[in-house]
Amino acid sequence: MNLKKITLLMLATLLLITPLVGCNSKDDSASTPANETSTSGDQASNTLIVATAFPEALVRDQILNKFIVKYPEIDVQVVDFSAKLMKIQQEILNPSTNDDGKETPSYVKMYEEAITGNPTPDIILLNGDIISQLVSKDLLMPLDPLMEKNKFDQNRYYPNVLQQLKDMGNGSIYGVVTGFNTQALFYNKGLFEKAGIEPPHDDMTWEQIQELAIQLTNLEGEKPIYGFDFSRADGIGNPFSFLLDYARPYDISFIDPVDHKIVMDTETWKQIWQDVVDMFHEGYIPPTKDMKDLDLAAAQQDPMSMFPGFYKGEVAMATGYAMEAQILNMLKEQAGNGAFEELKDLEFDVVTYPTHTSIPNVGSGVFSTNMYAIPQGASNVDNAWKFLEFITSPEYLQHNKDLFDPLPAFQDQQLQTDNINYDAFYRLDSAPYQKTFDELPTIFEIYEAGGEELNKAIRHEITVDEAIANFQKRAQPLLEEGFAQLEKAE
Repeated sequence: MNLKKITLLMLATLLLITPLVGCNSKDDSASTPANETSTSGDQASNTLIVATAFPEALVRDQILNKFIVKYPEIDVQVVDFSAKLMKIQQEILNPSTNDDGKETPSYVKMYEEAITGNPTPDIILLNGDIISQLVSKDLLMPLDPLMEKNKFDQNRYYPNVLQQLKDMGNGSIYGVVTGFNTQALFYNKGLFEKAGIEPPHDDMTWEQIQELAIQLTNLEGEKPIYGFDFSRADGIGNPFSFLLDYARPYDISFIDPVDHKIVMDTETWKQIWQDVVDMFHEGYIPPTKDMKDLDLAAAQQDPMSMFPGFYKGEVAMATGYAMEAQILNMLKEQAGNGAFEELKDLEFDVVTYPTHTSIPNVGSGVFSTNMYAIPQGASNVDNAWKFLEFITSPEYLQHNKDLFDPLPAFQDQQLQTDNINYDAFYRLDSAPYQKTFDELPTIFEIYEAGGEELNKAIRHEITVDEAIANFQKRAQPLLEEGFAQLEKAE
């Protein structure tokens, strides 16, 4: 889970959980702290134990209470390890808190401990980025036999979502989703109207978007306006993350998992680096900083300082996740009385993610923040399947949407509108699924090195070839160290 997704998840969780603070929907005695058992043999036969990294109050209010209405005879218990998740996020966002000798923060290990703890959960809520690592450790139950037995129609899923689920499990399905996330191009309606320029439309290429961005850029006024920006949901914007997003349709990885090598000195990668550097040199993208310059203390005093320029009306167009449309609307509702004032007048819409001329009709990648799986060793598989069947049923989904993945995953779900062109998130083919390397303890340092070297090329301090060479030289030992730590942890 990269830093951008971490920040999105934290913000969305904060916005959703705030109304629930101090009012858990069910008695706290129903909660089971991680690694403690509260289930006797007599109870186990009609129990459902749900493990989650989201706060219990949120999960009960949004999901479990509805399940209990249909199945009141099932004793639903919760293993809440959200405190562990928050601790890991804080350590990643502020590495200085992770003292020497202290165990390296790991999402994979956190989920592994939840799955293998006592009691063993029957259902675990996962981040989609993690599932392939858990599958490789044989910690999750394949769901295909249960789906076949219970006549679950996989073709209800949108084709790109179904393919992603299968790719994550090497051809088998190990988790179900009710929503997903992908990127589109957001644009500020007011800035285009003020400039008298036609706004972007669906199916535009990167070259066409760049031409628009140049026209919209105006750095001479009292408030500089930039024509384009990439998603800066991490609060600072590591251009290396944007570079990888830009490269996704090419279906290439910069990490060789077999030989444990950084591979970016190819002609394709060099052209991608050059393309991104050229975009910045055109002057229509706001300047970037290095990750080490992220000032969390200042952000706590002024939350708006962490928000991307698009949120504040300083950028005409920006790539962004569907989740950000949801967050923007939630923030706009809360704007006023001194809070989020700059968001009050923001009117935006979305069009399809820019495409490469050489790879038409292929947009951004698909990911799911919220995935439901059955761990190996679950004691109540029948109840677990009842839960999966319930949350994926048309009856449930007609009135409920996913907590953090706002795009309906099933074709029989009704698309929301919110006066936004949500079809833009579905119109293009998804970029091919790529295995993430989030389990590497050093992956954030590798991203940081990539961002720093890319920034040097953007600032004309070094050439693109030098930036790539420097990155490979810095990242290779970090990659080797990461894999060594993983092997030692085994």
